[in-house]
Amino acid sequence: MNYKEFAKQILAIVGGEDNIKSLVHCSTRLRFTLHNEDKIDPSKAKANSKILSDVMKGGQYQLVIGNDVDKVFNELTKMIKTNNTPHDNNKDQKKQSIVNKVLSAITGSIAPVIPLLAGAGMGKVLLIVLTMLGWLDKNDPNLLYP
Repeated sequence: MNYKEFAKQILAIVGGEDNIKSLVHCSTRLRFTLHNEDKIDPSKAKANSKILSDVMKGGQYQLVIGNDVDKVFNELTKMIKTNNTPHDNNKDQKKQSIVNKVLSAITGSIAPVIPLLAGAGMGKVLLIVLTMLGWLDKNDPNLLYP
């Protein structure tokens, strides 16, 4: 895959390098915060076979591209000017309702704890199964669980 050419195609999809406010990535997605979301061309994203899907979520435009995301991200950061032309941030920011702000705060604080809760739940399931199989004594004080 030619990552430089793919990065150019992505820049065309998001409206050019001047439209990019910030760019981050996770394991499979490029996450763009844009100055003007109207410049996005989702038809180009859907037509590109290298892009698995595109999502507009949480004020970010996300392109799912798979495991090569870090290589494409590196090419994009080389192409994007570090000193983009200044934009009026007050004009760019959309007004969020109080409900959206509260929900964003709640989900932002709970999201990091989800893996911990899932692990604790799996531990509890393991103890229940081992007790049902008779491998653990349910009256053992070391294995008390709610």
